[in-house]
Amino acid sequence: MPNGIFHELARAFTGLMVSSLIATVWVRLAIRWTCGFTPSYGQAFNPTILVVLVNQVIGFFAVLLIPSLSPSLSVALCVVLVPPTFLAGAAIYGKMVKRPDASRVGLKIGCYINLITLLMGLVLAVVIVGAIFLFVIIGTRKP
Repeated sequence: MPNGIFHELARAFTGLMVSSLIATVWVRLAIRWTCGFTPSYGQAFNPTILVVLVNQVIGFFAVLLIPSLSPSLSVALCVVLVPPTFLAGAAIYGKMVKRPDASRVGLKIGCYINLITLLMGLVLAVVIVGAIFLFVIIGTRKP
């Protein structure tokens, strides 16, 4: 393998692992809120890494298609891919998250877990962008 491809694969793997490790904390919290129990970090990590991997694979194929599309179709493709990626994540959580009695939580609770996790990520993104915006405004203001 050429060095460039190996480097890109290493970056993709690193991104997968880091995002999965961070998202697992949120998934554990979402499971606690929806199901009333907190799984171990390892039990929450397995479905989380699979959800992140599925989302990255879907995003990879979308990125391959987007350059060949017009700007309006690119936006439409991104919007159309939201429900399948959400349902894929919910199905994975529903099948892989197990209650203390070893029963699966199911698709409905998987949807709640996925929704709460996505909302936590959205809130975090808004806070980060807001903080950057405030630092830029404060930094460019003349005394």
